[in-house]
Amino acid sequence: MNDLEHSRHQRHPGPTGSGHCLSQPLVSSPVRGLEARKGEIETFLTSMPDFQFKLLGIAAEGDFVATELVGSGTSTGPAKLPGRDPIPPTGRHVEFGMAGFFRVTSEGKIAEERYYYDRLDLIQQLNPAS
Repeated sequence: MNDLEHSRHQRHPGPTGSGHCLSQPLVSSPVRGLEARKGEIETFLTSMPDFQFKLLGIAAEGDFVATELVGSGTSTGPAKLPGRDPIPPTGRHVEFGMAGFFRVTSEGKIAEERYYYDRLDLIQQLNPAS
């Protein structure tokens, strides 16, 4: 795999500082701070340890970065979602399109991240109706 392919198939770079803030459909309110973000990552990766982002496109201006992504992984642990009982591991592979928006610091670290995707599509892929 060349450097470009490697950069397009990678795990999330991780939280970056105490002022970090995450917003996304799977959390009921913004996750604020480094320790809270680390906990959210650990909880999510418990359900899909092989989860990866595939970067399809990126645009940046100033401290703002916009991305088009595909998220994919296999359900091997319970998926803990706000407002509902955990979904037991299903062994199903999921893949879904998403948009990610980031604000970066002058040091190039992620200070804020926002993801948008179809939560219902993800839940249906994990736990389709019988």
